[in-house]
Amino acid sequence: MANIVLAIATTHGPQLHTTVEQWQLRVKADQARKHPFRNGVYGFEELIALRRNEGLEEKSSMAAQRGYHARCHVAMEKLADKWEAAGPTSR
Repeated sequence: MANIVLAIATTHGPQLHTTVEQWQLRVKADQARKHPFRNGVYGFEELIALRRNEGLEEKSSMAAQRGYHARCHVAMEKLADKWEAAGPTSR
């Protein structure tokens, strides 16, 4: 019988396997489609206007995104360390 020795969950989002510069490639696709938000569905510009008080421009800056990217990779390294410490493939 198998024993559970570790449970890990993570996103499968592009932030984990692309560069910050590649994140910007999503903008064109996002501009071309509608986005569900709260109780409605909005175009890109409508959504930006609706969420203007959230500081999305600053959060979308290259400097901020470089910080997000670095934190993603630090977190993945921590998960890798936990995986190695648990040794699930050697049992």
